[in-house]
Amino acid sequence: TVAVSSCSSHIDDVETHMSGDLSWLLNLFHNQIESRFRRTLESKICEEIQDLVASDLQPYLQTVPVTTEIDNLAGIDYSLVEAPRATAQMLDVMIKGEIFSLDHRSPVGFLAPVMRLPEEHSRMVYFAVSDYVFKTASLVYNEAGFLNFSITDDLVPPTSNIRLTTNSFRTFVPRLARLYPNMNLELRGAMVSAPFLNFGSGNLSSTPQIEVE
Repeated sequence: TVAVSSCSSHIDDVETHMSGDLSWLLNLFHNQIESRFRRTLESKICEEIQDLVASDLQPYLQTVPVTTEIDNLAGIDYSLVEAPRATAQMLDVMIKGEIFSLDHRSPVGFLAPVMRLPEEHSRMVYFAVSDYVFKTASLVYNEAGFLNFSITDDLVPPTSNIRLTTNSFRTFVPRLARLYPNMNLELRGAMVSAPFLNFGSGNLSSTPQIEVE
């Protein structure tokens, strides 16, 4: 939503130029005419601005999208979480940045943290992202199985001494090597739960729990 909380207008000067047969008569009241024009225009400016905000800008804002698709699995909600904060030096705009599933959007079990940007003005734009964005993304992609993986021998670098074959794993699973000699293996990994990124002071960490088969 948008509204005009206050409005003031000031026109410093208005110049009028008279022409025609009666211009000599109008020029007698030149200053009074210019003063009247100036006061009339000043009174109309705020009226026009308030009407434009109510009739054009407000309806337009209601049609502006606040979500968009990222890929065929997820979208992002970038709606405002609070009113923009404007000062003489800056404009702070806080948006949600929530990743959601396109198939079924469900409420997130945690809140977006309150963020405050540094009180600096040496750069034109400051951009900050919280771990909320990555946590919601992790939930969506983990639920879709996107974070699960499988590795076969053709994905192992040719220079590796360990191959994904039953012979290479003879020490760990000897029975497998006896039953299926020199055959390829496939390693499958699945996330036990959605892995979260943790933002700390000067570091970024994650401790995913993976089941391997």
